Amino acid sequence: MQCLEQVCKDRAPWFACDMSSAIIEVQVGTKHLGPMLLPRNEPVTFGRDPRCGLRIDEPRLSSVLASFAPTEHGWIVTNGKRTRMTLSSPFVVDAVFAPAAQVLLQRADWNLAWDLDVLVQMSLRYRDEPPAIKTARDRPSRVEVGAPSPGIGTLVAGDVISLNPLQRQRLAALFAYLINDEPKPDNVAAAGSALIGDSPDRLMKVAGRIRDYINERRDEPIESLEDLGYHLVKVAGAIGPDDLPSVAGGLGPHHGALSRPMLGPIN
Repeated sequence: MQCLEQVCKDRAPWFACDMSSAIIEVQVGTKHLGPMLLPRNEPVTFGRDPRCGLRIDEPRLSSVLASFAPTEHGWIVTNGKRTRMTLSSPFVVDAVFAPAAQVLLQRADWNLAWDLDVLVQMSLRYRDEPPAIKTARDRPSRVEVGAPSPGIGTLVAGDVISLNPLQRQRLAALFAYLINDEPKPDNVAAAGSALIGDSPDRLMKVAGRIRDYINERRDEPIESLEDLGYHLVKVAGAIGPDDLPSVAGGLGPHHGALSRPMLGPIN
């Protein structure tokens, strides 16, 4: 079985993608996935491995069938090592690529397919203003939660990001959609404010200071608010369901009970 970590090592260097977003939809047999956004700051894999960000549980699907890595010119798809891949777009029609091939998917609408015993099709569409839908991200191994994961480059584990109760509640309110695996709100700060009863400006200031602290200890800086939330919730495990405000529209029982802030003056 192909190791997910090895897939990440084998990929071409990736960069934050400053261009428009890409929307993915997948069909494997009768099962569907998406629409989802490709992450613009890290690679993501497609297959049946539980850690794949684009995952469908189908025995006939490869553990890791392909991967997508953002570049300044678009996404590079890297084919798996055993299966042929067919691509169609305004640039090519039914072009067949060998296993392990790498193809730059320039801005266009693309259709991808793989030669397996089960129907495997994917559509990729570039859009300047994507809808508020979930971003596909690879999951770290359960035994590696809090440790550096492929493509993340963090040196800050969950037990190092020691937050006081008020900080936890503010961040949990801000990133409640990630904790609950829900679509991203149109305005994350406003949604968090409505949940906790604190001001959007205060929530953003807390998030910004914690992001600065983490970035001092990372190889690749966290830039967006969504990436900070993903790191805190999914990678470091620094906040979770227990940190969500206990009563909607108001701070939970720890409001005002500030313990020593391990990250300095991040209130």
